[in-house]
Amino acid sequence: MTDTNSATVKECLVKLVGGDTGIDTSIKLPHSEKGHMVVGETYEMYAPAAKGASENLGMIWDSGDAYSFTYAGTVVMQGELYVCASDVHYGGDVVPPNVQGAFDELRVLLGGASPICPSFIALKFIRPVTNE
Repeated sequence: MTDTNSATVKECLVKLVGGDTGIDTSIKLPHSEKGHMVVGETYEMYAPAAKGASENLGMIWDSGDAYSFTYAGTVVMQGELYVCASDVHYGGDVVPPNVQGAFDELRVLLGGASPICPSFIALKFIRPVTNE
C-alpha cells in the first residue's frame, strides 16, 4: 500500500499529469452555445456524453442525473487543456484503487476541484445549465 500523502506520490502524480497542479481561472474557454465559461457559474454536460463518462471513467456528479457542475477553471494535463469542476470527481468500481489514489491526490492539489474533460469537449457537449 502506498501513502498517497508522500512527496514521492506527489512527484509521480505531477509526472503522470504532465502539467499544472494549480487551477488557471483566467482562460476564456468557449462552451457549446458560443459563449465563454465563467468561473463559479453552473454548467451541464449533455446527458449522453455525461452518462458515458460516468459509466466508462467512473465520474461521479454531485448533481446526480442532471450532470451539472460548477466551473472551477482549467489545468493543463499532458499538453491538453482540461475543464475543472468542484462538484465532480472520480470514483466507484470503474477506477482501480491505485488510480483512485492519484485522482484523490490531484483533487487535493487542485483545492477540491477535479479535471472532468478536455476543453474540446466543452465546445461540443457543455452548455449553461438549463434546469437546477
